[in-house]
Amino acid sequence: MALHPKFPPSPYDVLEPEHRWFPAAEELRTSYDKLLPPLVANIRLEIKAWRDADYTGASATSRSLLAWWFDTEHLIDLIDGTQTRFRYYFAQREAVETVIWLHDVRGARDKHDLMRFDASGQVSSSMFRLRDTRPFRTGSRGFVQAKKSVFNRIVGEVNADTLELAFAVFLESVPDVQAFGKNYLAVGFRIEYVRANGELSTYTPDFIVRTTDGVVWIVETKGREELDLPQKMARLRQWCEDASASGDSEGAPEYRFVYVDQAGFEQHQPKSFAALEASFVEYQEIAS
Repeated sequence: MALHPKFPPSPYDVLEPEHRWFPAAEELRTSYDKLLPPLVANIRLEIKAWRDADYTGASATSRSLLAWWFDTEHLIDLIDGTQTRFRYYFAQREAVETVIWLHDVRGARDKHDLMRFDASGQVSSSMFRLRDTRPFRTGSRGFVQAKKSVFNRIVGEVNADTLELAFAVFLESVPDVQAFGKNYLAVGFRIEYVRANGELSTYTPDFIVRTTDGVVWIVETKGREELDLPQKMARLRQWCEDASASGDSEGAPEYRFVYVDQAGFEQHQPKSFAALEASFVEYQEIAS
């Protein structure tokens, strides 16, 4: 490891991006960006510029907190009765700034939103897989034995199992579905969105489906329409667009979504996923 000649001696001093650690071996310096975690290089430069611009775009609450943490003097009592100044290390400050910048300024809401900052070219949406889910147990409820799913049993949610189990049977039986999975809480795939009342919340889509043409579908099934459903679908549509765009250069799958209501599903009784897609077009053109 080597230190830049201008590397500050104090851990409290601001550390410029160009003054960071660099490889001691000359032959490694040409690929320095490959030695960093993939999201660090680009974000670090953005944070530096944002700090220099006095945190432009941060919410009023965030700006107040930043001023309190880093621009306000804090004294702590010592055991001998004297006081000393408390300060955050610069590494701690930069970490806090990064979280606020990603949320307030760039609107990052999930791991797929972070892919746009990849400097390595090695991160793609396909890296997050259902088969990475750890084993878990569900309650004693009705289930569907599935061969196309990484989960051996598909168990519906409480008060929604009738539609979800029927939909799982449909996915298992139609010829143009290659694989699917129920998006259990243990999978960890949740999407943040802004509710109708303006509050920030999260929701968990119901199914993840891969069709034989390679498209990955995020499916939301509902027995009855909810107040926040338009907001959820607008956010899901944006998520699919972002996830698809993040993998364009790597041949990653296209992500799409479909909303399936119980009444429509029972009425149309589609015989293929393509027929389902053609019949259920609600929210496909919703403004995001």
